[in-house]
Amino acid sequence: MKRYIVIFMLCAYCAALWAQDGLAINALFDGRFKQSPTATEILVDGGKARAIGLDIYRSLTVTDMAQGKAIEQNVTHDGARAKSKEVEYRGGRLYYGFYELGLVRPVKTEKQARYRYVFYLNQSLANKTPQNRVTLIYMESKHGPEKIKQLIKK
Repeated sequence: MKRYIVIFMLCAYCAALWAQDGLAINALFDGRFKQSPTATEILVDGGKARAIGLDIYRSLTVTDMAQGKAIEQNVTHDGARAKSKEVEYRGGRLYYGFYELGLVRPVKTEKQARYRYVFYLNQSLANKTPQNRVTLIYMESKHGPEKIKQLIKK
């Protein structure tokens, strides 16, 4: 029985990694920031993610602006192929971005559909109280973009 649980957990972890396959931001979630004092990386999947209406939630927040610039480049690259997007630039730099990247993989029925979303915020470009902080969030969910935006606002 324990073996089945371990196999199931391994499959769930691999599914989380494969979901981002083909995205430039995938390289940012390779574990390089786990020991960094200037970064925080979070992964939520399984039951905890489903409790908030998601299948996968990954976030990366950095306070080193050189790392932030690399994140911006990867987000911009993926955003160019987005199904839909809302972006705001300040001083020629990406300040805010919300991208709908489409389906995780092709499905037979709409009920099986899982969509990919990326949220980006560079708080160093904020008008009021700027902070050296860049946040990247990757999410998968069966919900549409409006529901995801509500989750982000919470």
